[in-house]
Amino acid sequence: MSPQELMRALEGHQFAAEVNLAGGSEAFYRGLRSHRLFCELMNQLKQRSTRELVLARLLELSREPIRPEYENPYDAAMTAYLVALEATEKAELVAAAAEAVSKAPNCWWASGASARLLAAENLRRSANVLATAASGIIESSFLAWAQQQTRTPLGGMNSYSAGLRSWTCSVASRSARRANPLRGGKRARRPAA
Repeated sequence: MSPQELMRALEGHQFAAEVNLAGGSEAFYRGLRSHRLFCELMNQLKQRSTRELVLARLLELSREPIRPEYENPYDAAMTAYLVALEATEKAELVAAAAEAVSKAPNCWWASGASARLLAAENLRRSANVLATAASGIIESSFLAWAQQQTRTPLGGMNSYSAGLRSWTCSVASRSARRANPLRGGKRARRPAA
């Protein structure tokens, strides 16, 4: 089956009817992922050209005018495209597609999938910012420790990685001592009642 034929089948009424039989999100996604057309889509998305074609079609469908009194006829297809692209494409591209799909009118499954993907992208971005900030703090803390240990400029260290391992162990042992209620063999006192 060609990618165009597959997309026509995914955008058809039969596919939408079959996956919309589900009663709840778990059943919907389980039915979607086990559907033969979705499995075929996943196989075809191994090719870069097919991923680009599906991404372009997804953006096109999200802007498709619909009759406002009815559900979006491409809801199931857009959800299938988003879920499949999530597994095969870069997070930034999937987030851009999810942003476009979130603006598609009268969607149920696609709006839920796009909201989940956008939340995951925001979390990923926040984690990257925190990791960058934390690595800078850890780096400066390690450099200060290394200079204190050698009492010379950092050039006196044998190796950066050996110093970093030693610093990590010293930080971990200090943290363990702080967390231990039995310091120096003495039991911690209980407050008087």
